[in-house]
Amino acid sequence: MEATINYLAVALAALAAMALGWLWYSPVMFQKRWMKEVGMKPKDAARAQQEGVKAMGFMFLATLVMAYVLAHFVDYLGATDAREALWAGSWIWVGFVATVMPDPAGPTQENAFITGKVAMVISGDWKFNQMAQLAPDTNYGFTYIPVPNEGDESATWAGGWSAALIPDSDAPDEAWRFIQYLAGPEGQAVYTKDTFHMPTLSALLEDDSLFDERHAQFRALLETAHSRPPLKVGALYWDALTSAQGSVELNTAEPEAALQEVADAVQPELDVLGC
Repeated sequence: MEATINYLAVALAALAAMALGWLWYSPVMFQKRWMKEVGMKPKDAARAQQEGVKAMGFMFLATLVMAYVLAHFVDYLGATDAREALWAGSWIWVGFVATVMPDPAGPTQENAFITGKVAMVISGDWKFNQMAQLAPDTNYGFTYIPVPNEGDESATWAGGWSAALIPDSDAPDEAWRFIQYLAGPEGQAVYTKDTFHMPTLSALLEDDSLFDERHAQFRALLETAHSRPPLKVGALYWDALTSAQGSVELNTAEPEAALQEVADAVQPELDVLGC
């Protein structure tokens, strides 16, 4: 199947991404803050800048390839205007970025857990995949989510991402076949083993070849896992928690105050739903 690609748009997208990255880490915006958080000294910054110039060509090429591939996805999904393209891009991010790197990872030096700026994180089984990629030699352990009161039964949540057909897509048959693969035994086996997520097919939970020793322990947690309902307020809650986490990691807010801001923003919406 041949896609219709706007090559000028692809090139402009790659250039825009590079320009935004340069601006983000420039003295105009967050260079000083970033240097402080990763413990970089001015002399180290000068050396990194020299090395960065050498890598700019490769980075631009990688960004160009990313924009080119994304353009194929947008075309296959039948997005014909900016709103549909944004929607398609959002789903692609959710499916292929958020699931693999749900915590602020970026460069390893910006990961608060890996750099030791936080002693613990509440995450999921996908953390094994992230640590294997970013810090394979790190010595860490894992345990149950903390409970509010001593003696409370530990619990966790189980959720996932949805795959949906875009109305009036130019390739509905291909999209449907992909969804069938993704939700079927073969796709779920790849998803489980390569990204360290639980499969949605219960039969695969019995396949020991898909789990290493650590990941296998998460299968027992499914008995105490609660489903997160697909409510609109869930997106607000997720964004608010992500913002709170960033504030704490940047030392601009204390954890208790940051979480109180989340409660103040989200609880009124939950009250409307009777939650």
